[in-house]
Amino acid sequence: MDKENQKIEVVFSQNTIWKPHYKFKSIKAGVKVCPYCKRKLELHYSLVPISMKCSAKIYGMYCSYCDCLYVTNKAAIIKLLKDKKEVEGFTLDGIELSRYTEIKKEAEKKEEAKRKEIELKRRAKFAYQTAYNKMRSIQSAIILIHVKYSSISTSYVYIVKEEIDANPENGIFFYKSVEAREFLSSALEPLKSEYGRYNGKQYHVERYSFRDKQLEKDLSPLFPHNIEIRKDGGYGSSIKNRYFEIVDLFVYSPYYDRYEIITGTHDKLENVYFIDIAKYRKFLRENGKPPITIWVGGRDFTTLNAESILRVYGYTVNKTDDLDLQKRQELLAEIVDAEILSVSSVISYLDFFISSHSSDIYALARFKWEEDKEFIESYKVNPKRFLIAKFK
Repeated sequence: MDKENQKIEVVFSQNTIWKPHYKFKSIKAGVKVCPYCKRKLELHYSLVPISMKCSAKIYGMYCSYCDCLYVTNKAAIIKLLKDKKEVEGFTLDGIELSRYTEIKKEAEKKEEAKRKEIELKRRAKFAYQTAYNKMRSIQSAIILIHVKYSSISTSYVYIVKEEIDANPENGIFFYKSVEAREFLSSALEPLKSEYGRYNGKQYHVERYSFRDKQLEKDLSPLFPHNIEIRKDGGYGSSIKNRYFEIVDLFVYSPYYDRYEIITGTHDKLENVYFIDIAKYRKFLRENGKPPITIWVGGRDFTTLNAESILRVYGYTVNKTDDLDLQKRQELLAEIVDAEILSVSSVISYLDFFISSHSSDIYALARFKWEEDKEFIESYKVNPKRFLIAKFK
């Protein structure tokens, strides 16, 4: 029998100038070259202290380049050396022999945890597929949302287009309902960061799936990043031809921390969604400033001059419109608080109209502009006005 396969010798410890080989690796008997660097191996041994007076003489095939002693009697080495404090620094297959049992137990725990994680993922995947199949069986289902309330409490929410298919007790909600808009905003609105509250409990959106890819593509514009301002947008009077249709737009409300619905008009030829300025102002007052870009006539508010913006927003001193002092100044306050225009821009516009209408026939108009200029100059701008609800 080769020395490399012999039983481990226990010898009296001796002083020697030769350092022991600390790194052991197990291999099959008969291997003559290093499995890593492919250099030729030499028969050698290492003395491993096991007590104050004795050492274990372990034979193996040594690679000087890798500084590793390859051994074939792994089980015997472990039996003799494991968990002994004297063998600190010696390793077998990368495991510290002085802590062998502890390390193996830790590895077994990790492996068991990994197996459990794989099994939980398998079960979760099966449960989600079952829920997805259920969604497909609901005729007007739009989207499936998987929410988790705690580490063990999970639920599936279905949003449907037709109210007749709703069944709140079974987690099926009509898309216009408060519950549906809460879950939709948690899933789709970045400002919600996938969190929300339902029945007083916080939840996290794990994942969601639309009924199919085409439906997801069709519905995506109904959660707009920008909306155009056009006269009568969202009213029946805006339907000028067969290419126009009334739609429900989901717009995030900072007051309620969820989507609210604003009725708009879809111009299918230009593929744009537009609302009347009155609808936007109503949403602003009731729901706060939405995180979307507002366009006027195909242009961002910021690209229009102050006069155009004020006119579109409804500000005027014309006799025919007959806006009283309170209404005019409410409009100006709303415009600067909503950060549509700065105070300086509004003042510049009023100064221009005062100076360019010097005729006596504009005396009343000038008086109104001067009143409004005095108001806006001293007005304390409050950008948080449309971010935090008064009742909060």
